[in-house]
Amino acid sequence: MFERFFRTYQRRKIININVNVIVAGLLAIAVAKYPVHVVGDWLGDDRKLLRAIAAAAIDGIADIIIYYVLHWVANHWRPLAKKGQRRKENAGSFFKHATLVQFERYMLSPVFYLIAIGLMFTLDKHAGMGHSWAFVCGFITAILVTRVLHTFIGLRTGTFKDAPVTVERTVTPIDEPSQPHTPASPPPSTRSAGHSKVLPPAP
Repeated sequence: MFERFFRTYQRRKIININVNVIVAGLLAIAVAKYPVHVVGDWLGDDRKLLRAIAAAAIDGIADIIIYYVLHWVANHWRPLAKKGQRRKENAGSFFKHATLVQFERYMLSPVFYLIAIGLMFTLDKHAGMGHSWAFVCGFITAILVTRVLHTFIGLRTGTFKDAPVTVERTVTPIDEPSQPHTPASPPPSTRSAGHSKVLPPAP
């Protein structure tokens, strides 16, 4: 079950890119929540917009690092490859494809940060929510909205197109069983006349 899911996750880019981005985003939020809380307390309640911007910077750094790790796991790690069998994908270099995905994400960054910072600021200032939890709600909402937009863009640009897969197998040559040597009979023209048997004519 797990092996089948993992192979599907690695093979289908529309799955592994979205899963990687969402998981990277959620892990980044979890990692950044406490630093955001500390920095927000240090900035004070009178600088709500500034601490929302600081939260975006902290989250962005954590998100990039985690995403590159997950991208490597999805496209280059082969723990399930069988002995004597290597799965080869023409997917390009690791950094090239990962950076292409990040570039398309950065194209959506105005939308992402408008939602994330705007919602965090609104919840922090007008809803009476603590700034660290406002950060969590705002950034999760931004992740979900931009995932939908990025999927449509990726399907049009080919980023989500699955790479062709070939399988190279290591084959050990096996010697064919030796056949008994049977000398060929000499043709009739080469037979010795002395060994020919002449039949008498019929009466």
